[in-house]
Amino acid sequence: MSSGFDAAADGAEIHARRLMTLTGLIELVFKEPLDAKKQEQTVLSMVIAMAAEKQKLRAGNRWSGTLSTPSSPRHRRSSRLKNFLAGLNALGEHGPFGDVFCQHTTKEIEIDASVDFDISLIDESQLTLRAAVQTVCWSYGQAGISAAKTLADAGLMEERHHLMIMDELWQSLSASELLVHQIDSITRLNRTEGLGQLMITHFIEDLQLSTDELTKIATGFVERSSVKILGGLAQNESDLLERCSRLGAGEGPAGRLVGWSAGRLVGWSPKGR
Repeated sequence: MSSGFDAAADGAEIHARRLMTLTGLIELVFKEPLDAKKQEQTVLSMVIAMAAEKQKLRAGNRWSGTLSTPSSPRHRRSSRLKNFLAGLNALGEHGPFGDVFCQHTTKEIEIDASVDFDISLIDESQLTLRAAVQTVCWSYGQAGISAAKTLADAGLMEERHHLMIMDELWQSLSASELLVHQIDSITRLNRTEGLGQLMITHFIEDLQLSTDELTKIATGFVERSSVKILGGLAQNESDLLERCSRLGAGEGPAGRLVGWSAGRLVGWSPKGR
């Protein structure tokens, strides 16, 4: 077995992906981030670890017992997590996503073949559901690539080079700007995988979010990209293009485009759909 195989590191990566994905889904439900002061993400991390150990999640029954005894210290602690627990319950069949995320996967990913996730059956009017499925599929696909690399490092399968295409980026960011954190995590987890990545959206303004902090994360996708493809830009996007160009060096927009730092591959589609 190759010395590159590290069970502890692989387990930590799997846990990080699960935490990232569930955090994104719960934040999509409530349109607000998990509360760090209430340690909601810490509790979620613990629940995921427990579920992985026991191979199934009994969060509803387990937590409902603590909520039924108002006089207990346990209840007083859990009452601060009611919003978080409601988020977990919302991922069940009666939540806004129906039974999409509470059933077993019916088709396992084939890590030795190309994979395409087709979400066209989800109506475009269901923007939040489409964004949820979209980000989960991106994470799932990336996990499959990571698994293939781990097996290749262990000498159990042929080494392959992968290209991950993240199309319609605007849909996720339109459903919830908070998903920029999950998308950012996906791009950063690619660093050690030898994975090429294309991120495709329609307008530069898709990356101009409601706060400077979120916009900085989104434009970071461009900053870390080695190749930028821009076409059919509207005239009123020239200022945004110039603003993005300041991320690099060189004289004029063309020089700055050439001088941007190496990283992922980002594709910008022509205006319109």
